[in-house]
Amino acid sequence: EEYEFDKKQKLIVVALPQLAEHKLRDWGTHDKEINFLLETLSNLPANVLISLHPKMEMEHYKPLEESFSVRIAEQRLSQLIASADLFVAGFESTVLWSILVKVPPVFLAYLQLGYDLSRYQSVTNVEQKAQLQDRLQEVLEKGGQQEALRKEASEMGMLDGQCGERIYEQFRKLVYK
Repeated sequence: EEYEFDKKQKLIVVALPQLAEHKLRDWGTHDKEINFLLETLSNLPANVLISLHPKMEMEHYKPLEESFSVRIAEQRLSQLIASADLFVAGFESTVLWSILVKVPPVFLAYLQLGYDLSRYQSVTNVEQKAQLQDRLQEVLEKGGQQEALRKEASEMGMLDGQCGERIYEQFRKLVYK
């Protein structure tokens, strides 16, 4: 309701790549990449919610809501990601979050940022920009690699706030055998 989305459509959450903010691309190239990504996402029959990295200035990105069929989230990604039907990102750490909460991730490998996520069967790697729309559409329709997603999430552990307690218990068992 907060974003006035169509409740009949699926939700795509995208961690907008912070290419210029991390000095990985100049601002002109960064903006072209962002525009391509958002134009592609806007062509899908889905609601698109953008998550900005804390380094990203809202003033620079707010006009994107007018240019594309997207909304910018006010909440942090950690509060949103589990609500998504599909997650799109260009950085490895947030893709791993997506696996942990069992949301099918699409990884923007074509950005060539030095991450290799091919070891994760649940991740849809988009190696070429020309493949992006088709790969996104495929994951939206089929729900991604659900079996691999469940397996990899269980192998990574639980995201339940009790991790420290489990580590402490394991340590205690080792010390006090």
